[in-house]
Amino acid sequence: MRIDRLENMITAGQAVQMLSDMYGPEEQKNAQKRFIQTAQEFIHFFGEKDFTFFSSPARTEIIGNHTDHNGGKVLAGSIQLDCLAAAAPNGLSIIRIISCNHKKDKPLKITIHLDNLSPGKKFSGSAQLLKGVIYKMQKSGYRCGGFDAYIDSTVPGGSGLSSSASFEMLICAVIDYFFNKNSGNIENWAKCGMYAENVYWKKSSGLMDQLACAHGGITQFDFKDPASVAFSPVLTDGRDPFRSMGLSLVIVPTGSSHASLNKAYSSITEDMLRVSEFFDKSMLCHISEEDVIRSAPDVRKSCGDRALLRALHFFEENKRVSAASPALRSADRQKFLSLIRASGDSSWKWLQNCYLPEHPRKQNIPSILALTELFISSCCSGNGACRVHGGGFAGVIAAYIPEDKTDTYLDFIAEQTGGRYAFRVHIRPWGTGAIPFSQEHC
Repeated sequence: MRIDRLENMITAGQAVQMLSDMYGPEEQKNAQKRFIQTAQEFIHFFGEKDFTFFSSPARTEIIGNHTDHNGGKVLAGSIQLDCLAAAAPNGLSIIRIISCNHKKDKPLKITIHLDNLSPGKKFSGSAQLLKGVIYKMQKSGYRCGGFDAYIDSTVPGGSGLSSSASFEMLICAVIDYFFNKNSGNIENWAKCGMYAENVYWKKSSGLMDQLACAHGGITQFDFKDPASVAFSPVLTDGRDPFRSMGLSLVIVPTGSSHASLNKAYSSITEDMLRVSEFFDKSMLCHISEEDVIRSAPDVRKSCGDRALLRALHFFEENKRVSAASPALRSADRQKFLSLIRASGDSSWKWLQNCYLPEHPRKQNIPSILALTELFISSCCSGNGACRVHGGGFAGVIAAYIPEDKTDTYLDFIAEQTGGRYAFRVHIRPWGTGAIPFSQEHC
Protein backbone atom coordinates (compact mmCIF):
# COMPACT_ATOMS: atom_id res chain seq x y z
CA MET A 1 0.00 0.00 0.00
CA ARG A 2 1.32 3.46 -0.87
CA ILE A 3 1.18 5.96 1.99
CA ASP A 4 0.07 8.80 -0.29
CA ARG A 5 -2.97 6.77 -1.41
CA LEU A 6 -3.74 5.96 2.22
CA GLU A 7 -3.65 9.65 3.12
CA ASN A 8 -6.06 10.44 0.31
CA MET A 9 -8.36 7.61 1.37
CA ILE A 10 -8.70 8.45 5.05
CA THR A 11 -9.47 12.10 4.30
CA ALA A 12 -12.42 11.14 2.06
CA GLY A 13 -15.94 11.78 3.33
CA GLN A 14 -16.95 8.22 4.18
CA ALA A 15 -13.68 7.47 5.98
CA VAL A 16 -13.86 10.75 7.92
CA GLN A 17 -17.33 9.83 9.18
CA MET A 18 -16.21 6.32 10.12
CA LEU A 19 -13.24 7.63 12.10
CA SER A 20 -15.52 10.18 13.76
CA ASP A 21 -17.89 7.36 14.80
CA MET A 22 -15.03 5.22 16.08
CA TYR A 23 -13.01 7.80 17.97
CA GLY A 24 -15.32 10.78 18.43
CA PRO A 25 -15.63 13.96 16.34
CA GLU A 26 -13.04 15.76 18.46
CA GLU A 27 -10.45 12.98 17.86
CA GLN A 28 -11.09 12.37 14.16
CA LYS A 29 -8.05 14.31 12.90
CA ASN A 30 -5.79 12.69 15.50
CA ALA A 31 -7.12 9.32 14.40
CA GLN A 32 -6.11 10.06 10.80
CA LYS A 33 -2.56 10.86 11.94
CA ARG A 34 -2.48 7.69 14.03
CA PHE A 35 -3.47 5.49 11.10
CA ILE A 36 -0.79 7.06 8.92
CA GLN A 37 1.83 6.66 11.62
CA THR A 38 0.85 3.03 12.17
CA ALA A 39 1.23 2.36 8.44
CA GLN A 40 4.61 4.07 8.39
CA GLU A 41 5.84 2.05 11.36
CA PHE A 42 4.67 -1.19 9.76
CA ILE A 43 6.63 -0.39 6.60
CA HIS A 44 9.66 0.64 8.68
CA PHE A 45 9.78 -2.70 10.51
CA PHE A 46 8.47 -5.10 7.85
CA GLY A 47 9.11 -3.45 4.51
CA GLU A 48 6.94 -2.29 1.62
CA LYS A 49 4.05 -4.73 1.22
CA ASP A 50 0.28 -4.71 1.24
CA PHE A 51 -1.28 -4.69 4.68
CA THR A 52 -4.67 -4.46 6.31
CA PHE A 53 -5.76 -2.32 9.25
CA PHE A 54 -7.50 -3.94 12.22
CA SER A 55 -9.00 -2.35 15.30
CA SER A 56 -10.11 -3.91 18.58
CA PRO A 57 -11.71 -1.60 21.16
CA ALA A 58 -11.39 -1.60 24.90
CA ARG A 59 -14.57 -2.02 26.87
CA THR A 60 -16.40 -0.34 29.70
CA GLU A 61 -18.36 -2.43 32.15
CA ILE A 62 -21.43 -0.29 32.67
CA ILE A 63 -23.11 -2.53 35.23
CA GLY A 64 -22.81 -6.20 36.15
CA ASN A 65 -19.69 -6.41 38.34
CA HIS A 66 -18.32 -9.97 38.67
CA THR A 67 -21.44 -11.77 37.52
CA ASP A 68 -20.38 -13.40 34.24
CA HIS A 69 -18.34 -16.24 35.75
CA ASN A 70 -21.43 -17.49 37.61
CA GLY A 71 -23.88 -17.31 34.74
CA GLY A 72 -25.11 -13.80 35.40
CA LYS A 73 -25.90 -10.72 33.34
CA VAL A 74 -23.64 -7.84 32.28
CA LEU A 75 -24.20 -4.56 30.48
CA ALA A 76 -21.02 -3.49 28.69
CA GLY A 77 -19.93 -1.30 25.82
CA SER A 78 -17.01 -0.92 23.43
CA ILE A 79 -15.20 2.42 23.68
CA GLN A 80 -12.93 4.56 21.52
CA LEU A 81 -9.65 3.40 23.08
CA ASP A 82 -8.32 0.49 21.06
CA CYS A 83 -5.55 -1.71 19.74
CA LEU A 84 -4.90 -0.58 16.17
CA ALA A 85 -2.83 -2.83 13.92
CA ALA A 86 -1.40 -2.85 10.43
CA ALA A 87 -0.85 -6.51 9.56
CA ALA A 88 -0.01 -8.78 6.63
CA PRO A 89 0.67 -12.51 6.11
CA ASN A 90 4.38 -13.30 5.86
CA GLY A 91 4.27 -16.79 4.31
CA LEU A 92 6.22 -18.22 7.25
CA SER A 93 5.37 -20.28 10.34
CA ILE A 94 6.28 -17.33 12.49
CA ILE A 95 4.25 -14.50 14.01
CA ARG A 96 6.17 -11.26 14.42
CA ILE A 97 4.63 -8.37 16.33
CA ILE A 98 5.94 -4.94 17.17
CA SER A 99 3.72 -3.31 19.80
CA CYS A 100 3.75 0.27 21.04
CA ASN A 101 1.55 1.17 24.00
CA HIS A 102 -0.28 4.38 24.81
CA LYS A 103 2.72 5.76 26.72
CA LYS A 104 4.90 5.49 23.58
CA ASP A 105 7.56 3.58 25.49
CA LYS A 106 10.14 1.46 23.73
CA PRO A 107 8.24 -0.89 21.38
CA LEU A 108 7.72 -4.47 22.52
CA LYS A 109 8.96 -7.08 20.06
CA ILE A 110 7.32 -10.51 20.06
CA THR A 111 8.22 -13.48 17.87
CA ILE A 112 6.58 -16.88 18.25
CA HIS A 113 6.86 -20.04 16.18
CA LEU A 114 3.62 -21.83 15.33
CA ASP A 115 5.19 -25.19 16.12
CA ASN A 116 6.10 -24.09 19.66
CA LEU A 117 3.00 -22.81 21.47
CA SER A 118 3.46 -24.42 24.88
CA PRO A 119 3.07 -22.10 27.90
CA GLY A 120 6.23 -20.55 29.25
CA LYS A 121 7.32 -20.59 32.88
CA LYS A 122 6.10 -17.02 33.43
CA PHE A 123 2.32 -16.71 33.49
CA SER A 124 2.14 -13.12 32.27
CA GLY A 125 2.92 -10.96 29.28
CA SER A 126 1.60 -10.45 25.75
CA ALA A 127 3.68 -13.29 24.29
CA GLN A 128 1.95 -15.76 26.60
CA LEU A 129 -1.48 -14.48 25.58
CA LEU A 130 -0.53 -14.64 21.91
CA LYS A 131 0.57 -18.26 22.20
CA GLY A 132 -2.54 -19.19 24.17
CA VAL A 133 -4.92 -17.60 21.67
CA ILE A 134 -3.21 -19.22 18.65
CA TYR A 135 -3.05 -22.63 20.35
CA LYS A 136 -6.77 -22.56 21.18
CA MET A 137 -7.69 -21.32 17.70
CA GLN A 138 -5.82 -24.24 16.16
CA LYS A 139 -7.51 -26.70 18.51
CA SER A 140 -10.87 -25.13 17.61
CA GLY A 141 -10.35 -25.84 13.90
CA TYR A 142 -9.00 -22.49 12.71
CA ARG A 143 -6.19 -22.42 10.16
CA CYS A 144 -3.33 -20.34 11.52
CA GLY A 145 -0.45 -18.93 9.47
CA GLY A 146 2.40 -16.55 10.05
CA PHE A 147 1.89 -12.81 9.90
CA ASP A 148 3.62 -9.52 10.70
CA ALA A 149 1.88 -6.77 12.64
CA TYR A 150 2.60 -3.37 14.06
CA ILE A 151 0.21 -2.62 16.93
CA ASP A 152 -0.45 0.77 18.49
CA SER A 153 -2.51 0.53 21.68
CA THR A 154 -4.20 3.41 23.47
CA VAL A 155 -5.66 1.11 26.15
CA PRO A 156 -3.92 1.59 29.51
CA GLY A 157 -2.68 -1.72 30.88
CA GLY A 158 -3.93 -2.82 34.30
CA SER A 159 -6.75 -0.28 34.18
CA GLY A 160 -9.89 -2.43 34.14
CA LEU A 161 -10.61 -1.48 30.51
CA SER A 162 -9.56 -4.94 29.27
CA SER A 163 -6.33 -4.20 27.46
CA SER A 164 -5.62 -7.96 27.40
CA ALA A 165 -8.99 -8.86 25.91
CA SER A 166 -8.64 -6.10 23.31
CA PHE A 167 -5.29 -7.60 22.27
CA GLU A 168 -6.69 -11.15 22.20
CA MET A 169 -9.64 -10.19 20.01
CA LEU A 170 -7.34 -8.28 17.67
CA ILE A 171 -5.24 -11.42 17.14
CA CYS A 172 -8.37 -13.50 16.55
CA ALA A 173 -9.60 -11.02 13.96
CA VAL A 174 -6.25 -11.06 12.12
CA ILE A 175 -6.12 -14.88 12.02
CA ASP A 176 -9.76 -15.13 10.97
CA TYR A 177 -9.40 -12.52 8.23
CA PHE A 178 -6.18 -13.77 6.63
CA PHE A 179 -6.54 -17.53 6.99
CA ASN A 180 -10.22 -18.42 7.60
CA LYS A 181 -12.25 -16.36 5.11
CA ASN A 182 -13.29 -13.89 7.81
CA SER A 183 -15.93 -16.10 9.43
CA GLY A 184 -16.44 -13.52 12.16
CA ASN A 185 -17.58 -15.94 14.89
CA ILE A 186 -17.12 -13.60 17.83
CA GLU A 187 -18.16 -16.14 20.45
CA ASN A 188 -15.44 -18.54 19.29
CA TRP A 189 -12.92 -15.71 19.40
CA ALA A 190 -13.96 -14.90 22.96
CA LYS A 191 -13.51 -18.51 24.06
CA CYS A 192 -9.99 -18.52 22.61
CA GLY A 193 -9.15 -15.36 24.55
CA MET A 194 -10.62 -16.73 27.76
CA TYR A 195 -8.64 -19.96 27.33
CA ALA A 196 -5.43 -17.99 26.92
CA GLU A 197 -6.05 -16.12 30.18
CA ASN A 198 -7.21 -19.21 32.10
CA VAL A 199 -4.40 -21.50 31.00
CA TYR A 200 -1.48 -19.31 29.89
CA TRP A 201 -1.97 -16.61 32.53
CA LYS A 202 -3.60 -18.73 35.25
CA LYS A 203 -6.26 -16.03 35.56
CA SER A 204 -9.77 -17.14 36.48
CA SER A 205 -11.86 -15.06 34.09
CA GLY A 206 -15.06 -15.42 32.11
CA LEU A 207 -16.07 -14.37 28.61
CA MET A 208 -17.40 -10.91 29.32
CA ASP A 209 -14.28 -8.85 28.56
CA GLN A 210 -13.65 -10.52 25.21
CA LEU A 211 -17.28 -10.39 24.07
CA ALA A 212 -17.66 -6.74 25.06
CA CYS A 213 -14.51 -5.79 23.12
CA ALA A 214 -15.54 -7.76 20.04
CA HIS A 215 -19.10 -6.42 19.88
CA GLY A 216 -19.73 -2.82 18.95
CA GLY A 217 -21.89 -0.42 20.94
CA ILE A 218 -23.65 -1.31 24.19
CA THR A 219 -24.66 -4.94 24.62
CA GLN A 220 -26.46 -6.87 27.34
CA PHE A 221 -25.02 -10.33 27.90
CA ASP A 222 -26.54 -13.31 29.71
CA PHE A 223 -23.98 -15.99 30.64
CA LYS A 224 -26.38 -18.60 32.00
CA ASP A 225 -25.41 -21.00 29.20
CA PRO A 226 -21.60 -20.78 28.89
CA ALA A 227 -21.71 -22.79 25.65
CA SER A 228 -23.91 -20.20 23.96
CA VAL A 229 -23.94 -16.76 25.56
CA ALA A 230 -27.14 -14.84 24.91
CA PHE A 231 -26.68 -11.20 23.92
CA SER A 232 -28.75 -8.33 22.63
CA PRO A 233 -27.75 -4.81 21.55
CA VAL A 234 -29.22 -2.16 23.83
CA LEU A 235 -29.14 0.54 21.15
CA THR A 236 -29.18 0.10 17.39
CA ASP A 237 -28.94 3.72 16.25
CA GLY A 238 -25.22 4.15 16.98
CA ARG A 239 -25.71 6.99 19.47
CA ASP A 240 -23.84 7.40 22.72
CA PRO A 241 -26.57 7.17 25.39
CA PHE A 242 -24.51 8.99 28.02
CA ARG A 243 -24.28 12.08 25.86
CA SER A 244 -28.00 11.79 25.19
CA MET A 245 -28.53 12.02 28.96
CA GLY A 246 -26.16 14.98 29.30
CA LEU A 247 -23.52 12.89 31.04
CA SER A 248 -19.83 12.27 30.52
CA LEU A 249 -18.34 8.90 31.41
CA VAL A 250 -14.97 9.59 33.01
CA ILE A 251 -12.47 6.85 33.76
CA VAL A 252 -10.23 7.73 36.70
CA PRO A 253 -6.94 5.87 37.31
CA THR A 254 -6.51 5.54 41.07
CA GLY A 255 -2.76 5.01 41.03
CA SER A 256 -2.65 1.25 41.31
CA SER A 257 -2.64 -1.54 38.74
CA HIS A 258 -4.68 -4.73 38.83
CA ALA A 259 -2.25 -6.58 36.58
CA SER A 260 -1.07 -8.98 39.32
CA LEU A 261 -4.29 -9.62 41.21
CA ASN A 262 -5.31 -13.00 39.82
CA LYS A 263 -5.55 -14.50 43.31
CA ALA A 264 -7.94 -11.79 44.48
CA TYR A 265 -10.15 -12.19 41.43
CA SER A 266 -10.17 -15.95 41.78
CA SER A 267 -11.36 -15.60 45.38
CA ILE A 268 -14.58 -13.98 44.14
CA THR A 269 -15.29 -16.81 41.74
CA GLU A 270 -14.43 -19.38 44.40
CA ASP A 271 -16.67 -17.78 47.03
CA MET A 272 -19.64 -17.66 44.68
CA LEU A 273 -19.07 -21.23 43.52
CA ARG A 274 -18.82 -22.35 47.15
CA VAL A 275 -22.36 -21.11 47.72
CA SER A 276 -23.68 -22.74 44.55
CA GLU A 277 -22.04 -26.03 45.54
CA PHE A 278 -23.78 -25.79 48.91
CA PHE A 279 -26.99 -26.21 46.91
CA ASP A 280 -25.44 -28.91 44.67
CA LYS A 281 -25.41 -26.59 41.65
CA SER A 282 -22.54 -25.61 39.36
CA MET A 283 -23.19 -21.84 39.29
CA LEU A 284 -25.23 -19.28 41.20
CA CYS A 285 -27.49 -18.73 38.19
CA HIS A 286 -29.02 -22.16 38.87
CA ILE A 287 -30.33 -21.22 42.32
CA SER A 288 -32.51 -18.36 43.55
CA GLU A 289 -31.79 -15.53 45.91
CA GLU A 290 -34.72 -16.68 48.04
CA ASP A 291 -33.05 -20.08 48.47
CA VAL A 292 -29.89 -18.41 49.71
CA ILE A 293 -31.69 -16.07 52.11
CA ARG A 294 -33.79 -18.93 53.47
CA SER A 295 -30.65 -20.94 54.16
CA ALA A 296 -28.44 -17.99 55.15
CA PRO A 297 -27.45 -19.29 58.61
CA ASP A 298 -26.30 -22.60 57.16
CA VAL A 299 -24.61 -20.89 54.18
CA ARG A 300 -22.67 -18.63 56.55
CA LYS A 301 -21.59 -21.57 58.65
CA SER A 302 -20.56 -23.72 55.69
CA CYS A 303 -19.21 -21.14 53.22
CA GLY A 304 -18.39 -18.09 55.34
CA ASP A 305 -19.89 -14.62 55.63
CA ARG A 306 -17.97 -13.18 52.69
CA ALA A 307 -19.24 -15.91 50.37
CA LEU A 308 -22.82 -15.15 51.41
CA LEU A 309 -22.35 -11.43 50.78
CA ARG A 310 -20.81 -12.03 47.37
CA ALA A 311 -23.65 -14.36 46.39
CA LEU A 312 -26.24 -11.76 47.41
CA HIS A 313 -24.37 -9.16 45.34
CA PHE A 314 -24.64 -11.50 42.34
CA PHE A 315 -28.43 -11.73 42.54
CA GLU A 316 -29.04 -8.03 43.16
CA GLU A 317 -26.58 -7.02 40.42
CA ASN A 318 -28.46 -9.16 37.89
CA LYS A 319 -31.64 -7.22 38.70
CA ARG A 320 -29.82 -3.95 38.16
CA VAL A 321 -28.55 -5.05 34.75
CA SER A 322 -32.08 -5.92 33.65
CA ALA A 323 -33.31 -2.49 34.77
CA ALA A 324 -30.41 -0.51 33.29
CA SER A 325 -30.99 -1.50 29.66
CA PRO A 326 -34.46 0.11 29.35
CA ALA A 327 -33.22 3.12 31.32
CA LEU A 328 -30.50 3.68 28.72
CA ARG A 329 -32.88 3.16 25.80
CA SER A 330 -35.31 5.74 27.17
CA ALA A 331 -32.52 8.10 28.32
CA ASP A 332 -33.93 8.00 31.88
CA ARG A 333 -31.02 9.68 33.58
CA GLN A 334 -32.26 9.52 37.17
CA LYS A 335 -33.13 5.84 36.96
CA PHE A 336 -29.81 4.99 35.35
CA LEU A 337 -27.78 6.96 37.90
CA SER A 338 -29.63 5.37 40.80
CA LEU A 339 -28.72 1.91 39.44
CA ILE A 340 -25.06 2.88 39.05
CA ARG A 341 -24.97 4.15 42.63
CA ALA A 342 -26.53 0.95 43.92
CA SER A 343 -24.10 -1.16 41.90
CA GLY A 344 -21.11 0.74 43.23
CA ASP A 345 -22.41 0.52 46.79
CA SER A 346 -22.89 -3.24 46.45
CA SER A 347 -19.42 -3.78 44.99
CA TRP A 348 -17.90 -1.80 47.86
CA LYS A 349 -19.88 -3.42 50.71
CA TRP A 350 -21.03 -6.85 49.56
CA LEU A 351 -18.70 -7.93 46.76
CA GLN A 352 -15.78 -6.32 48.59
CA ASN A 353 -13.50 -5.77 45.60
CA CYS A 354 -12.43 -2.18 46.26
CA TYR A 355 -9.26 -2.92 48.23
CA LEU A 356 -7.15 -5.84 49.44
CA PRO A 357 -7.83 -6.78 53.07
CA GLU A 358 -4.17 -7.71 53.58
CA HIS A 359 -3.22 -4.10 52.76
CA PRO A 360 -5.73 -2.02 54.76
CA ARG A 361 -3.67 1.17 54.63
CA LYS A 362 -3.75 1.23 50.82
CA GLN A 363 -7.28 1.95 49.65
CA ASN A 364 -6.89 3.86 46.41
CA ILE A 365 -10.28 2.97 44.96
CA PRO A 366 -12.39 3.73 48.09
CA SER A 367 -10.55 7.03 48.55
CA ILE A 368 -11.20 8.22 44.99
CA LEU A 369 -14.79 6.97 45.16
CA ALA A 370 -15.37 8.92 48.39
CA LEU A 371 -13.86 12.11 46.96
CA THR A 372 -15.91 11.72 43.77
CA GLU A 373 -19.10 11.20 45.77
CA LEU A 374 -18.39 14.40 47.69
CA PHE A 375 -17.78 16.28 44.43
CA ILE A 376 -21.06 15.00 42.98
CA SER A 377 -22.91 15.99 46.13
CA SER A 378 -21.45 19.48 46.42
CA CYS A 379 -20.89 20.51 42.79
CA CYS A 380 -23.52 18.52 40.89
CA SER A 381 -26.41 18.65 43.36
CA GLY A 382 -26.15 14.86 43.60
CA ASN A 383 -26.77 14.54 39.86
CA GLY A 384 -24.08 11.96 39.08
CA ALA A 385 -22.76 8.57 40.12
CA CYS A 386 -19.58 6.56 40.46
CA ARG A 387 -18.52 2.94 40.96
CA VAL A 388 -15.52 0.66 40.86
CA HIS A 389 -14.84 -0.33 37.28
CA GLY A 390 -13.96 -3.84 36.15
CA GLY A 391 -12.26 -6.43 38.30
CA GLY A 392 -11.53 -4.08 41.16
CA PHE A 393 -9.06 -4.18 44.07
CA ALA A 394 -6.97 -1.73 42.02
CA GLY A 395 -7.18 0.06 38.68
CA VAL A 396 -9.83 2.64 37.89
CA ILE A 397 -13.27 3.92 38.80
CA ALA A 398 -16.05 5.05 36.47
CA ALA A 399 -17.69 8.40 37.16
CA TYR A 400 -20.83 9.68 35.44
CA ILE A 401 -20.63 13.46 35.63
CA PRO A 402 -22.95 16.12 34.11
CA GLU A 403 -21.36 17.44 30.94
CA ASP A 404 -21.26 21.05 32.19
CA LYS A 405 -19.34 19.93 35.30
CA THR A 406 -16.94 17.52 33.62
CA ASP A 407 -14.02 19.92 33.12
CA THR A 408 -14.31 21.01 36.75
CA TYR A 409 -14.31 17.39 37.88
CA LEU A 410 -11.27 16.58 35.74
CA ASP A 411 -9.36 19.44 37.37
CA PHE A 412 -10.51 18.37 40.82
CA ILE A 413 -9.63 14.71 40.42
CA ALA A 414 -6.23 15.55 38.89
CA GLU A 415 -5.38 17.41 42.10
CA GLN A 416 -6.57 14.49 44.22
CA THR A 417 -4.63 11.86 42.29
CA GLY A 418 -1.36 13.72 41.96
CA GLY A 419 -1.95 14.78 38.38
CA ARG A 420 -2.79 11.35 36.98
CA TYR A 421 -4.72 11.58 33.75
CA ALA A 422 -8.44 10.94 34.03
CA PHE A 423 -10.16 10.76 30.66
CA ARG A 424 -13.58 10.77 29.07
CA VAL A 425 -14.67 7.76 27.08
CA HIS A 426 -17.50 7.39 24.64
CA ILE A 427 -19.30 4.38 23.24
CA ARG A 428 -18.27 3.43 19.73
CA PRO A 429 -20.55 1.41 17.43
CA TRP A 430 -17.65 -0.50 15.82
CA GLY A 431 -16.45 -3.76 17.38
CA THR A 432 -13.34 -5.78 16.51
CA GLY A 433 -12.39 -6.45 12.90
CA ALA A 434 -10.69 -5.28 9.74
CA ILE A 435 -11.13 -1.61 8.89
CA PRO A 436 -13.06 -1.18 5.62
CA PHE A 437 -10.56 1.21 4.02
CA SER A 438 -7.79 -1.38 4.11
CA GLN A 439 -5.61 -2.45 1.16
CA GLU A 440 -8.24 -3.63 -1.31
CA HIS A 441 -10.13 -0.34 -0.98
CA CYS A 442 -7.12 1.90 -1.63
